[in-house]
Amino acid sequence: MPTTWQQSRITSRSRKPRIERERGKNSRSPRAISTTLFAFAALAAIASAEYVATDGPVTTIPEATYGSVKSNGSLGETWIEDSSGESVSIYLWAQWENKVTGQHMDNGMVVQNYAQWTSTTEAGKFDGFTCAATYEKSNGTTSNVTVRNIANSDSLTNADGKQNGKAWSAIGTAATEYEWFEKETEPSLTNEFYGRTYLKNKESIQRCGAVGMMFYQEGGEDVSGLEQLNEAYWQIKNAGAITMSTGFRIFDGSDVWAYGDAEQVSWSANDWGLEDPNAQVIVPDDLDETSDSGAASLAMATVTALTAFLMF
Repeated sequence: MPTTWQQSRITSRSRKPRIERERGKNSRSPRAISTTLFAFAALAAIASAEYVATDGPVTTIPEATYGSVKSNGSLGETWIEDSSGESVSIYLWAQWENKVTGQHMDNGMVVQNYAQWTSTTEAGKFDGFTCAATYEKSNGTTSNVTVRNIANSDSLTNADGKQNGKAWSAIGTAATEYEWFEKETEPSLTNEFYGRTYLKNKESIQRCGAVGMMFYQEGGEDVSGLEQLNEAYWQIKNAGAITMSTGFRIFDGSDVWAYGDAEQVSWSANDWGLEDPNAQVIVPDDLDETSDSGAASLAMATVTALTAFLMF
C-alpha cells in the first residue's frame, strides 16, 4: 500500500520536467551554457506537452528520535514522460516528516534534515545535502526552505560531532561546482514536502525534502549538455547499492533544540527497463563479485557515480 506521500505523487496531475532550471543554475563550466541554450529551445515543447509521473519503489529511511521528537523519511525515484513518450526523465527525491508530541515548536525554529554518503574525491569526507524549513505555529505549507548541496565535507551526523556549534546555515561544506538537489516546487507536491501542522502544547509537524533530476532523453537519445548526467545515471544503476546516513536537527535561534541520527540505509537505483547504451558483459576473470576486491569495486563505482551526479 503506497504511503500518503507516495500516493500523492502517483495520482498528481501531469507534471512537467524542470529542464529549464535543472542545469546551469549554478554552473561554472561551458556545459551549462549549452544546456541553457537547449532549455530555451525546449520551452515551447514543454509548455504544450502533457506529462505523466510514475513512482518507483520507495526506500524507507529509518526513524531518528530525540525524546518526544521523531523524524521519519523516504526516498525513491519518479519517472516522468510526455503523453507521446518522446521525452523521459528520472528524478531522485527524499522527504522527511519531523514530529514533536506532547508540546509544540515555536515560531522561527528551523527544522533541518540531512543525507550523506562517502566522498570519492577526498578520503574521510562526505557528499550529500541538507534541507532546512522555518517553522511557524499554524497549519500550512512552509515557503522558507533552504536546500544546500554538500561536498567533501566533514560528517554531518550528530554522533560524529563535526558540526557542533555551527548555525544551521553552516552545517556541512557547501558544494562549489553545482547545486544539484533543490527545493520541490511542483504545487501538487509542496505540502507533502514542506507542510506543517500546529496543535498548541500537543503537537508540531514540519516536513522537509529535496529533489534532483538523474536522467533525461528525447526520442531515446541523449540531449546535448546532459550526456554526463546520463552517464552518471548508468554508473549508479549498474554498480549496486549505496549506503546513506541521515538524521535531523532542530534549531531554536543559535541553540540546537533537538537532534538525532537514523540507522544507515541502503539505496539502489530502480530498474525502469531502459537499455544501457554502454552495456558490457563482465566475465568472472575480470571481476569476481564474491571477492572482497570485487565487492569493493562495485561499492566504489556506485559512490563515484552518485558524486558525479551531484558535482559534474
